[in-house]
Amino acid sequence: MNAENMGFKDRSFDVITALEVIEHIPDTEKVISELFRVARKYVILSVPSKEDNNPEHIHYFTDEKLNNYILKFQRDKKKIETVFVRGHMIKVIKVWFFKKVFAFWKKMFYKKINITGFVIWT
Repeated sequence: MNAENMGFKDRSFDVITALEVIEHIPDTEKVISELFRVARKYVILSVPSKEDNNPEHIHYFTDEKLNNYILKFQRDKKKIETVFVRGHMIKVIKVWFFKKVFAFWKKMFYKKINITGFVIWT
């Protein structure tokens, strides 16, 4: 499977994990974009938090650098949780899609009717 083009429909999975993956792939932004595209609720990432001797690691991420990639797809920094464990950084990101879709759905399919101070959604 190609992490840059997974071939699944949008929001196909509740949770997407990329554990010790993105540091190996040249186009980090494309991979993270694809993870968020297929995730419905959460994206979980794990990357080395410091340089090591693995010649296959073509990227190293600081907390700030990885957050900058993530914030292109999850605009609320409060939805990103970070834990450091023995040389690794783990991020759990709540996908913001639900709130946005619900607001759109409500706007498109419900009419707001105001009757003497009461608001009724039909």
